[in-house]
Amino acid sequence: MNKKKMKQAFKRGYTPLEVAQIQAIARKESLMLESRLSEKTFVDMLIIPCAVLAFDYWQKSADKRMPEFIKQVVSLYESMQVGAVTREEIVETFEELSKMNLETEWTKIRRENKDVSD
Repeated sequence: MNKKKMKQAFKRGYTPLEVAQIQAIARKESLMLESRLSEKTFVDMLIIPCAVLAFDYWQKSADKRMPEFIKQVVSLYESMQVGAVTREEIVETFEELSKMNLETEWTKIRRENKDVSD
């Protein structure tokens, strides 16, 4: 809270302890919201590859294969979150196995899609 807002709070009769408590509650709510948004964003980004796999590659076996795929994705994500593996290591391994650079491929596909829509 900036000095101006602090003065306003004191003028309204809040004690320094009450202001500190309000700030603590606001920080806690902000962190919870940030966490929920991060989780929602992660799930949103997981939905897309899962849908492609289910619709285009695993039509007959998605119900059997998808739970393990999601489990592996979440496990790798959590490993990255705790520092057991880095984003760079994942990218490097992906590029070695797929023989492609994901960022280059992304840019190329985006450009092609833009050309088609123009």
